[in-house]
Amino acid sequence: MNNNEYEILQLIKNQRIENQRTLAKMSNFSLGKVNRLINKLIMEGFLTSDLSITSAGKRLFEEHRVNNAIKIGRASCR
Repeated sequence: MNNNEYEILQLIKNQRIENQRTLAKMSNFSLGKVNRLINKLIMEGFLTSDLSITSAGKRLFEEHRVNNAIKIGRASCR
């Protein structure tokens, strides 16, 4: 899976996506590119034709989840 495919899958996971045109606007990808990425994700079993993430897609997110991350914030200056 490449970064663009993962980005599309993440957007679908985190946002309410009604159609490919909305997804294209949110991702800043062309509609044709979104269509190709979605078709590939469907063929690979990560996504269904109604833009739902499959169990394989959910496993992918679980495998790539960050554990024990440290949040670095700006120090307060006085």
